[in-house]
Amino acid sequence: MPLGEFRNKYPALVERLWQARCGDRIAHAYMITGDQPVALEQFALGWSQMCLCTAPVNNDACGNCETCTRLANGTYAYQQVLKPRSKSRQILIEQIRELEHYLHLKSDGQIKIGLIHDADRMNEASQNAFLKTLEEPSPRTLLLLLTGNTMSLLPTIRSRCQTLSILQNRVGYDFTGRDELIRVISTMTKGKGAIVAADAALHIVATLQSLKKEAETEVKQQHRSLAAQSADLGQPVQKRLDDEFLAHAATLYLSRRESLFSVVHTWFAQEYLRSHGVDVDHLPHPELYGCLGDDGPPPLNPGAARRSLDVTEGLLESLRFNVDEPLAIEDFCLQVCAKV
Repeated sequence: MPLGEFRNKYPALVERLWQARCGDRIAHAYMITGDQPVALEQFALGWSQMCLCTAPVNNDACGNCETCTRLANGTYAYQQVLKPRSKSRQILIEQIRELEHYLHLKSDGQIKIGLIHDADRMNEASQNAFLKTLEEPSPRTLLLLLTGNTMSLLPTIRSRCQTLSILQNRVGYDFTGRDELIRVISTMTKGKGAIVAADAALHIVATLQSLKKEAETEVKQQHRSLAAQSADLGQPVQKRLDDEFLAHAATLYLSRRESLFSVVHTWFAQEYLRSHGVDVDHLPHPELYGCLGDDGPPPLNPGAARRSLDVTEGLLESLRFNVDEPLAIEDFCLQVCAKV
């Protein structure tokens, strides 16, 4: 069942949503917040299916009717999806205006869905424009805002949405090449020198390139399906789909890049804790040491561990801007492995 997994983890929440559905008390806007982006998307899909399913089973959507199927494969005719565009990964005011226009179109009595991924990426102008949509919602509209950072949204937006929290208080690091990355960064310590640094930088850059290709391939499969369905809608629609493909692929890559560097940061933060005598089993993410055997490398001295952590945080700060990615990574590795 679409929300079956979440029913086990959040039984009260899912039951409350089911009662709202049965009592025709579905709100027009929900803010779905959590620390697992994939879980946010799955929950949004499951809740959409529960709201629209034509043959619910066991207090949940069936997952098999035409509406559930179309929602799952992205072909539901009355759904508008917003995701960050451009290198700045922002949701632009033009996208909000497109959403508002779409929500006022006729839908033959069907519920119209506005799904906003990374809602906290709305810039100030976008958020102010979106307030109008929240304050004057169109009939039979369901707005779903997905975010891991609610405090980046205006208080007036937060107050007009029902919040559905699916926090798991844990970050899942499951991207392709994670264990190989950990084995490489575990060799990076003060004094290892330029050769170790260069090898580490090459590996990190290669892993990022692999994640980028993976993101493009994944999005391309979705794009082909949508492009085939819109083949008769003319060149402007095709161009818009092409633009959205590029933006979606870039956004997905940046999300996975963020996960990769989160692992790097977590590694050096935990090494700092180990330098102060914390056992691996008592660390927030002991599983990162599982690919190294035994207890991992010998603990660093606190000064060296603190320095590596500071350099890592400097890298994360620089990556917020439009820097040369390989050059920033090379500089980071050289600083961590410096002999002096």
